Amino acid sequence: MKHTKKIALVMAFSFLLTLFCCSCKDDPIVTGKTDGTEDDGNGVSVEGLAPDEVLVKFSGHNGSWGYTRDNTYILADGSIYSSYVGQHDAYFSGQGYSEEDQIKLLKEYADPITVISKDEVSKLYGYMVKINPDAEFKYDDIEVTDVGTDKTYVRVNGEYITISESGERTGRLDDRYAKKTSDLLRKIMGQNFKIKPAADYSRDESYLETFECPNKASTAKAKRIITNLDELIEFEKETGLDLKGKKEFEVFYDTNYGKFDYTVIAVEIIYYPEYLDLKAVTADAFIVSEKYVGFAYINKPVIDISDDVVPEKCYAHVVQIPKDTTGTYDKFLEG
Repeated sequence: MKHTKKIALVMAFSFLLTLFCCSCKDDPIVTGKTDGTEDDGNGVSVEGLAPDEVLVKFSGHNGSWGYTRDNTYILADGSIYSSYVGQHDAYFSGQGYSEEDQIKLLKEYADPITVISKDEVSKLYGYMVKINPDAEFKYDDIEVTDVGTDKTYVRVNGEYITISESGERTGRLDDRYAKKTSDLLRKIMGQNFKIKPAADYSRDESYLETFECPNKASTAKAKRIITNLDELIEFEKETGLDLKGKKEFEVFYDTNYGKFDYTVIAVEIIYYPEYLDLKAVTADAFIVSEKYVGFAYINKPVIDISDDVVPEKCYAHVVQIPKDTTGTYDKFLEG
């Protein structure tokens, strides 16, 4: 069974950036600044938008061979952030984070895959604000199963407009400026990016939890990648945690199932002042990027700076992530 699908970014979005048909429309309200002309090439200034305002979102998921999810955002400052998650099993606990929080995590723990020029941003936004959101969305007659769904959205005046969809169904917004937007996006996303998309394993798609440890475990081996049952049992004994009693870990104890063949467990033992409760120190994600590999917080725990000695509690971050054969997790162990 294929565990994860390492698809090149250009390939991942080739279905998203399809050609669009033409139609006429009235211009919507523009939140940026225009130059007062109708020349398509002049673009629209985005000075009225916050730098991290999302202009375009590519979003896709596939559950045919395991589970994959990718999100890519083009922001008003020209930076493009991308995340990709591939899991053999996904949990879908409903405890994921918002788009705003995902972008916050990517900006904190990953580098943009590229940054486009102000002129490209202006031209892109100039096309976007002229898209008619009420235009007809036309689907092709052919439908396919087990190929996932990919969508391209643009955001104008705080609202998303879907301009294309591909996968099980393929369609596009029948609008002239949607086509122009698509053509420009194809050019932008057709680059060879030097930075790879980050992986942000959330509580919704992966098993991710922070526990208070019954035992005061040593931090001599604070960070570990558990790859077999013996290592898992050793970690339980050190921390006093009963992971075997949780249904999400049962298959790791069944040697016939072979869970460790494609999934490992990343853990980190960490101490925090006792005045911080469990909720305050619970990790929100496990990030794998060229900038950072490890547990991550949307809002980091606030620790008072004092010369006084404060009693501490022992905690353990635990996450189930795909098995790595390329040394990707080495940065986590070394950090």
